[in-house]
Amino acid sequence: MHDICFFLPRFAWWPRRVSRTKVRNPRRGSFRNVTHKYFTHTKIRDFLSNHRDITALFVINNGLTVMEVALEMGYTIPQDLSIIMFDDYEFSHLLKVPPTCMRQQEKLLGQEAVKLIISTVENPLQKRQQIFVPPKLIIRNSTALYKAKTSQQVN
Repeated sequence: MHDICFFLPRFAWWPRRVSRTKVRNPRRGSFRNVTHKYFTHTKIRDFLSNHRDITALFVINNGLTVMEVALEMGYTIPQDLSIIMFDDYEFSHLLKVPPTCMRQQEKLLGQEAVKLIISTVENPLQKRQQIFVPPKLIIRNSTALYKAKTSQQVN
C-alpha cells in the first residue's frame, strides 16, 4: 500500500476518492493551505522556512510563485516538496516542473448552469437546485509519493 501525501478537505467528493485509492490515514495533516495571505515572495519564503516539515502543498492561488520560491530556496520538486495547484494553466506543460493541478470543468459547469437557468425560467416555483461538477485531477511532475522524513531531515 502506498502512502500518498495530499489532503483536500474542502471538496465533498474527496473522502470517496481517497477510499478508492487505498491511501492510509489521509487526514495526517500533510497539507496546509497557502492562500491569499501568503502571496508575496517574502511571505511564501517565510512560510516554507517556518514549516520545513511540510512535504506537500495544495495551492489555491499563485501556485507558480510558490513553486518559484521553493525552487529558489533549494527545494527539489517533487522529491522534497510536492505541489498541487487549483486550476490549470494553459502552458503548464512547458514549465520547468509541469504542475499537478485540479482542473475545473468550466465548459460542463456552464452547460449545467444554462440548463438550470432555462429550467428555472420555465418553472419559477421549482425547488432550488445546486450544481456540482467535480474538478479533474491532472497529474504531472510536481507530485510524488509521500515519504516520511526522519527527525534529522526535519531540522
